[in-house]
Amino acid sequence: AKLSVYFTSVDYAGHQLLFGGSFGLESDMATMIIAVNEPTTIPLSSLELDSVNEQLLAGQLHNLTMEISDANGVDSIDIVKVKLLGADVDDLGVMNWEPRNGAIYTHNDSQLTLHDVITTQGDGDAWYVSWHFSLDWDFDESMVPEYALPAIIVFDDDDLNPVSLLTNLGGIRWQLDNDLKVTLDEKSDNTPPISQPSPDHIFVQPGDDLSFTGKVIYSKSGVPVENLPSQGLEVTVSTLYGSEPLQVYGEVVVGGSWETGLILPLRSLSAPNLVVDYSITGVPLPGYDLSSLNTMITVDETSPVVQFATAPLSLNDEELETLQYSVLIIEEGGMPAGDIVVNWAFLRSGLVMENGQSSGSIPYIANNSGTWTYSGSVDFTEGVNVSLMDGDELIWWVDIVDLAGNAARGTGLSQIDPMNTIFTVLSFDLTVTNIGITLADGSIPKGNEVVEGTEIGVVVQVRNLGTKAGTVTISLVE
Repeated sequence: AKLSVYFTSVDYAGHQLLFGGSFGLESDMATMIIAVNEPTTIPLSSLELDSVNEQLLAGQLHNLTMEISDANGVDSIDIVKVKLLGADVDDLGVMNWEPRNGAIYTHNDSQLTLHDVITTQGDGDAWYVSWHFSLDWDFDESMVPEYALPAIIVFDDDDLNPVSLLTNLGGIRWQLDNDLKVTLDEKSDNTPPISQPSPDHIFVQPGDDLSFTGKVIYSKSGVPVENLPSQGLEVTVSTLYGSEPLQVYGEVVVGGSWETGLILPLRSLSAPNLVVDYSITGVPLPGYDLSSLNTMITVDETSPVVQFATAPLSLNDEELETLQYSVLIIEEGGMPAGDIVVNWAFLRSGLVMENGQSSGSIPYIANNSGTWTYSGSVDFTEGVNVSLMDGDELIWWVDIVDLAGNAARGTGLSQIDPMNTIFTVLSFDLTVTNIGITLADGSIPKGNEVVEGTEIGVVVQVRNLGTKAGTVTISLVE
């Protein structure tokens, strides 16, 4: 039960009494709680600390929840103390809540901020209490043991003797995570020909414009930094281009993301591999930058050299299904993983025939000290639908581009300069040049001399004007 006390008065001049309160618990001068002394309990099973793998992150919002049961209501309690470092530490990491008047506070040397305490009534005498707090960036890590074991102390009517004391709470133990490090999501090339992006190793050309994107994370938990320290954070990306140091900077924004760009010098390099280092400026002590990330950039301006060890240069239309290729590519910088693509087209009167162009793959075999080998059989009938005739032509070309975007040059390496083949469309094209009929004795029959039963001989002379052998069948029809 609650007794509400307030005062009213009017002096002889008719002035009302000031600051005497008014009717109602929310506006009275004082409230007296009349209750039977009941125990206050906090079940251990209700305790939950939203640490990340048992890590509390410096500068970030955390939440401690608990269930408090008291028959007189949670607002009958004088004070609840949460000691994050244990019962023996009275200042650092201590949070205070006075349920009777709703006050929440920490002391100046607590090195944390108590943002709010939210209560929700549960079943019966239970109340669910949520503490929203954050450890300061400069929280004294020397005071944190291997694992900190919090304590919760409840006082009611007696400031010396707690009504509830929970210590060594291993279920909500924690460690401090205050060291940061850089991660890289992607390095990308913005200058055509654009090479394949990668967080680890990219291949580019001199003068290319590069972009870097990543995050700053906590070293132990791996969680991105959501809320930044007051002075901010900055990522430095550095490398050596030959003997010239290159450095660029990226501001870390809320959420831990950062990005920056780097334009490479135009000059060539004798040593094409650049090691890229990353570091953070602005990590508050006692935290440190523990970045150890190194990535690679290969600057490659040399086009691949292609050798056709085996290729179809002279062929006919009966050989199209099994054309053998063996290709050697000399490329120190690197080639994309997988097979290479060969394209072909059938021409008539110098133009590509309708449905007469397609492509296939020459399988990758091996790489030996910068020499890349591709070999296999290709079916030039796949993907085309044409009826070939004498005079039709066949061209082919292979697409070769290295990891830095350098394209191979030469005949057979582009549609502009394809490989022209000696292509023959085979045909069996007969022409009858003479037909001779004779009698059995070899003489030429005269008129009406051949009658039924007369033995004759027939000689047919033909010429094959085509390029394909065949068989001729002669029939006599009455």
